[in-house]
Amino acid sequence: MKKVALITGWENKEREISLLSAKNVFENIDSSKFEVEVFDFPARKNDFIKHAQNFDIVLPFIHGVGGEDWAITAFCEFVGAPCLFSSAQAHRLCLDKHLSNLFAKNAWFDAPESYLIRSIEKLKNVNIEWKIFIKPCNGGSSVDNGVFENVYAWQELIEKILTYDEVIVQEFIQKEREFTVSIIGDYDKNPQVMAISEVITQKEIFDYDAKYKADGAIEIVHAELAEALKASINTTALKIYKMFQLRTFSRIDFLYANNTLYFLEVNT
Repeated sequence: MKKVALITGWENKEREISLLSAKNVFENIDSSKFEVEVFDFPARKNDFIKHAQNFDIVLPFIHGVGGEDWAITAFCEFVGAPCLFSSAQAHRLCLDKHLSNLFAKNAWFDAPESYLIRSIEKLKNVNIEWKIFIKPCNGGSSVDNGVFENVYAWQELIEKILTYDEVIVQEFIQKEREFTVSIIGDYDKNPQVMAISEVITQKEIFDYDAKYKADGAIEIVHAELAEALKASINTTALKIYKMFQLRTFSRIDFLYANNTLYFLEVNT
């Protein structure tokens, strides 16, 4: 029987999300085929190190800093644990929302206008005429985010985020539709789109409440799409997957508005 380790937890802003993800996976793995053990970090970090090389595969389910960046992948490589998903370098690039946005735009993909804020003084450089979207630069997009019109409302959230991260101030796109594209495989071995899912929510953004609370959103796997739009999303998502050199599995998020597909982020 194959032995599987799930690494979860960690001490960051998205610990609760990490625990929920691991719980969901644990409850859906076929126990007749796989022996699964869950390691809540950092409490069980030393236990994992002792047995790391005994596992056939390690699945990391740490959201945000410590998981979606390079840290857990590099850690598994160091202790000799066979860890799934992309390289440490790819994780780090994708978690940095500002850098990944620039990377996509420099490759001629459409993406919202964004500003990196490291201090309140830098707000004077923001030149966005309409609503703005604020989120942590190096975290997921589920917590400490919001859409604002009033500059003073921006400042309160920005000051909060600056206590633990840099801030992305981004042009707010009035979406017509929102998609997340699941891709499986390695970037250099003919990866395939598994599904184009459509996210439908009454909220302006797909935040924590929309993602994780009942009735927050509807996610339609294999969204109904015109063939031309479906082909465009498939092609664009695969190009981005290969450009970021992703492995195993990732999701790429897009907004669609005014006949334009806007790249938002990669979820490694």
